Amino acid sequence: MSVLRQVRLGYLLTRHGDLQPDGSTSTALDTVLDWSLTLSLGEQQRLAWARLLLAKPRLALLDEASSALDQELEADLYQALNASGITFVSIGHRPVLRQYHKAVLQLMRPQGSHAEASGAKNQTPAFSSSSTMAWELQDATADAAQ
Repeated sequence: MSVLRQVRLGYLLTRHGDLQPDGSTSTALDTVLDWSLTLSLGEQQRLAWARLLLAKPRLALLDEASSALDQELEADLYQALNASGITFVSIGHRPVLRQYHKAVLQLMRPQGSHAEASGAKNQTPAFSSSSTMAWELQDATADAAQ
């Protein structure tokens, strides 16, 4: 239950089960529901964070994992993730997220043709994909300071 409180979902135990005065639950944790119809997007994201923090995988890939959360909770969760020792890669559009990462991979589409972008006509490009992309790895701590 403490992880549910950490992600601010402690109230689910009373809303979807029988939370006893002593804090124990009789059926709340055994409730089977279609959570996508029951929980808001923010609640679904918080539940996913709770599962992540409980499972403690070696690596987590996060795609807009906090897009429906307020910045205060987002900060709390990324700090908890950093403290957990879980290695993670995340995709997000909020610039404030950079402070929780050690490096930033920025994808950019170069101007010109694929051959021009690779620098030579008869040379294998340094990058190759259906939509030519260049990448740049940046120090996230330096970016966050700017």
